[in-house]
Amino acid sequence: MSASPRRGFGTRLLALVGLAALAAAFLVPIRTCESCLGIGGIRLGDAVDLSCKGCGGDGKQTVFDIVRKQFRK
Repeated sequence: MSASPRRGFGTRLLALVGLAALAAAFLVPIRTCESCLGIGGIRLGDAVDLSCKGCGGDGKQTVFDIVRKQFRK
């Protein structure tokens, strides 16, 4: 007996969903920074740096950012 074409489709669909979840963890901000509340601050060269140290001035955090900061402590 040969494998059903539907079975291969389900595996590929599961792989695509997993890949999309992984991409979202790295790219999509899920919350604003607790320190700056999403504002981020300003940075003008090396002379003036009023950006948030918690989020690096981005104002938003992804799952990757949150996990990375936990290991840096």
